[in-house]
Amino acid sequence: MYEDEFRCGLIYIRDNFEDIFLAFKRIESLGGSIFIVTDNNVKELHLNSFLTSISDVVTVKGMHVIKPGEESKNSDTVSEIYKAFSAAGVDRKTVAVALGGGVVGDICGFAASTFMRGIPYVQIPTTLMAMVDSSVGGKTGINFEGHKNLVGSFYQPKFVYINIGNLKTLPREQFLEGMAEVIKYGLIHDAELFGFLIANVDKISDDDIISYLIRRSVEIKDEIVSKDEKEIGVREILNFGHTFGHSIESLLKYKAPHGFCVGLGMTVALNLSIAKGYIGFDVFEKYIYLCKKLGIPSKISDLGFTNIDADDIYENMRYDKKVRNGKIRFVLLKSVEDAFVDELCEKDEVILSIDSIL
Repeated sequence: MYEDEFRCGLIYIRDNFEDIFLAFKRIESLGGSIFIVTDNNVKELHLNSFLTSISDVVTVKGMHVIKPGEESKNSDTVSEIYKAFSAAGVDRKTVAVALGGGVVGDICGFAASTFMRGIPYVQIPTTLMAMVDSSVGGKTGINFEGHKNLVGSFYQPKFVYINIGNLKTLPREQFLEGMAEVIKYGLIHDAELFGFLIANVDKISDDDIISYLIRRSVEIKDEIVSKDEKEIGVREILNFGHTFGHSIESLLKYKAPHGFCVGLGMTVALNLSIAKGYIGFDVFEKYIYLCKKLGIPSKISDLGFTNIDADDIYENMRYDKKVRNGKIRFVLLKSVEDAFVDELCEKDEVILSIDSIL
């Protein structure tokens, strides 16, 4: 498989844990001790194989296991991790290990970035969403007062180790959540990737195809983040669909899958791009084709929810991190692989675009 010193740092792409010890040996000067943060599901599925692979090179100081899911992504969980760090004697040379999906990675990264004003950490993503998106780029965070990722930090892991073999245990729904992010990369940055997805949609789970999709997604995110680590410019395009998606997700009290909410957000963003005259309907049709073939929802009702209002979605977007001087800014498309931030969207046209998913 692959091993690269990407511009964002060391990222390993493998199909097992057999040589993860090499990744740890490259940072053994930090002290050789680790503290693991994971969730109950990942502990049952992957912890033993991970521990077996690193037993000769590191000492495990301790472990904290959280409840799976977005409801754990809060300040109470971070406080529990701080207490566990302290009780285990974690110091500035102890490496915090995020073994799990996006929630585990975000929480562990945030706790690591703030405990003792920063201890090293690594990302070992176990879901497709985390592999192609949240583990790469150094964003950490928690939800606050019902708003997605309102508190967080930019803090780069010492390395990211992607074991594609972990996907074999992933439920289909979680796999599709990750595919929504892969589609995003094609739309905002790589027309060839978008075309590849359409051409290979019926065999998307094949090992060689998913390996390519992960590799290409990581390359795209690495390229963008390396130009704008702190998201003050071009990195904002990675939020295509997320302004709408995060609003939907929080209004649904995180009872709907994150990736599916982002998928709905991309539906809205494409409709708004059409309404503004930036793209033709053909791009939207290709996107909906992919969603239907894969089983990614394109209507909120597909998620089993009907009690959500377009005005509520709009107003909740005022907490989005791209808001400037009270003005909601949207990532839209001028064409496939040409995304930009539009500051000139009127509320009425945004509401009409939101109506397309209700």
